Amino acid sequence: MAEEIAFSARNRHNAAVSLIPAEAREGDHRYRAYYENQHGEQLIFVYDRKTGRGVLYHGDVDWEPREVTEETGVMKADIILDVFEREWLSICWRTATALIRRLPKSATGDADRGAVR
Repeated sequence: MAEEIAFSARNRHNAAVSLIPAEAREGDHRYRAYYENQHGEQLIFVYDRKTGRGVLYHGDVDWEPREVTEETGVMKADIILDVFEREWLSICWRTATALIRRLPKSATGDADRGAVR
């Protein structure tokens, strides 16, 4: 079966300033999610299942990566998000890490990596 694009979105932010990082667009072991808020601002969440690392890219901050962590059910990222963006990010995290919690050690290479406790 030929690979085809499942989703695409145009960068509405200043492409002359910065481009969306390749990490946000490529890699089979990554969970990706896209969000566009009521102001047309675009966000991309990427969770790397191999490293257990979550990163948020926001067009309004020139697609600079912001590490995402979870502490006692609260999502942390070095960026100000509104209530809808925080809710979306929380859903992304839970979705991306749910599979990791169910996979056997051999599938992830490390049982603890990426697990949300």
